[in-house]
Amino acid sequence: MVESAFAQSVPKPSVPEFTLKIVHRSYDHPAIYKIDPYTGENVTIVQEKHDESTEIVATIKNQPFTPYEDSDGNWIELYYNVQSKGHFGDSWNTISYLYDNGWLTQSDSDYTTRSFPANSTPTNAQVDFRVQAMIGYFHDVYYGLTVSTLEFVGETSDWSNILTLRMSDGTVTQSPSSSSPTTTPDQTPTPSPTNYTGVGLAETEIILIVAIAVAGIGAGLGLLGYSIKRK
Repeated sequence: MVESAFAQSVPKPSVPEFTLKIVHRSYDHPAIYKIDPYTGENVTIVQEKHDESTEIVATIKNQPFTPYEDSDGNWIELYYNVQSKGHFGDSWNTISYLYDNGWLTQSDSDYTTRSFPANSTPTNAQVDFRVQAMIGYFHDVYYGLTVSTLEFVGETSDWSNILTLRMSDGTVTQSPSSSSPTTTPDQTPTPSPTNYTGVGLAETEIILIVAIAVAGIGAGLGLLGYSIKRK
């Protein structure tokens, strides 16, 4: 878990700009041999192997910033929070922390680049990415004797625009970022006013008229019966 806290001496970073691309890599592993000490023959221990991998490469344009130590002795860095999700889903996952074993720190060059493995991503998938810049520091917050979590103290930028990567051909499209899920206006027709029993006013008027008529008939029959009885 990461919590953002305000630090007065820390500047607010700019919204990051970044690009995406798919990179296919191949690796050839040569066979490994050894001499059998009893026969003198060349024995294969490990067979020759060919591996292929697919990676998603995010390239972030760096911002003007020089790391420094604040008055309390905390080392202030600029980090990037990279998140991804399925294009048709709503849940964002922070992947910069998972793959970097720590937050992605801005490099000393013009760009910060990070590759994410994508071998298990379906070839017909569409993946959304967004990036947030963070200037500040992390420290451990302990709950009990051994359980701890990292807390971020500093300033964060707004989220970048969302880039959608299509795995089938590497096409990238851009859409504005949104911190909250998109909502669709309610298209359900507004019902007519109802009473507490769930019956509409028109139906209530009809029921009332029928009830009065029934009551009148009942009263008339009652009087008729009473008159016959007396005779």
